[in-house]
Amino acid sequence: MHFVVSIPNKPNFKWQTELLYHTFKKFYDASSFHVVMHLEEDNETHPSFLGVPPECMFYTKDFTHVVSGDTYSAYNKPYALKNWLEATPLEEDEMVALIDADMLIREPLPDGLNPSAVYASEGGRYGFMCADRSINLLNKFFTTRDWRALGVPYVASKKIWGENIDDWIASIKQLRNVSTLDPSSYLSWENEMMGWQGTFLDLDAPLHGIPYNINEIWH
Repeated sequence: MHFVVSIPNKPNFKWQTELLYHTFKKFYDASSFHVVMHLEEDNETHPSFLGVPPECMFYTKDFTHVVSGDTYSAYNKPYALKNWLEATPLEEDEMVALIDADMLIREPLPDGLNPSAVYASEGGRYGFMCADRSINLLNKFFTTRDWRALGVPYVASKKIWGENIDDWIASIKQLRNVSTLDPSSYLSWENEMMGWQGTFLDLDAPLHGIPYNINEIWH
């Protein structure tokens, strides 16, 4: 299992990542922890992290402005993961968990996750992860009607990530365009999360909820 956290080069993300790593290493080896930092400038200084080994770091460009005329930092997560996957030699069935910097890991993920399936944290009480407010809009873009309160960690094999990450990016762009034109859609910075959920719920691969309350276990 590999764990990937995508962050900008900003002080608050730096100390969050340091604290995340402090809890991570209680359960996992450092070699499975990967920080993908998106840099706004090619010559931008690489910051040092307290306790996080340099070999855990991977640098990529910033994708906030990848769509002309738009500024949306959530584009960074899928693009950064895509760059990391393309640059990292992994077996097709190796599992990759996308996590957030503002997490505290208090227990490990379940053993024996199926590389033919997809997993996400289920059961959080965060209202923005529920589709209720935007169900009519979301149903125009996705075939699934199985909307749930899902959040990170997002877990899938390298193969499944690689085959579907471009669709996730396309979904974010579609939802972002609609929510920018129509604020009543209720989607703003949640585009990345709802785009992920719709994309991966539409797959033939089963999507399983990891039975964690992320307020108590992961965040």
